[in-house]
Amino acid sequence: MAKSRFERWISASHGLAKVDIWIGKDRKLAGIPGLFHQAQRLGRFDVELDHGENLVAQAIKLQKTPGATLPDAALILPDRHIYQSYLWVLSAYELIRTVDQACSKDNTIYGAALSQEIKDYKHEIERLRVPLVKVEPAKRHKSTDFAMAYPLWINDREVAWQVSATNTISRKRLSDGLLTLLEKLKGV
Repeated sequence: MAKSRFERWISASHGLAKVDIWIGKDRKLAGIPGLFHQAQRLGRFDVELDHGENLVAQAIKLQKTPGATLPDAALILPDRHIYQSYLWVLSAYELIRTVDQACSKDNTIYGAALSQEIKDYKHEIERLRVPLVKVEPAKRHKSTDFAMAYPLWINDREVAWQVSATNTISRKRLSDGLLTLLEKLKGV
């Protein structure tokens, strides 16, 4: 039987045990769980956002229906979902930034190849996080990206942000990438 997405997040979160131990020793906090709980919370939030996208899609469809009368809750649902997705992106960035910082100090935690994948993922999410928070393009994309990331709805069910004239980044793509990366870290 295939694991549910939430079960995958719970299992994959244990891939952060090595960096949790390393950070604990470095900060004299050995034995205090941290990052893997954060990853589990991100996973729970991801699953909730995935389920909510169906409701948001229905609300958007109703908003486009001529003469439809909608309750206030249905009117604000898309904006609320975009903001919650924004918060997910910021939280995911902080998690991966912390992991990358530890691996930059000691690439033996996961090895050089996975340390590079962690850094690559951080740069991917950073491309969205910087314009969301700082209202400027990420340094690696200064010549191509907008100063602001503009939210939009893609595939009739996904929150994404337009970061340049030709690039959009969806929360789902970032979520899939983080989950896959954590599953790789667990395999080490």
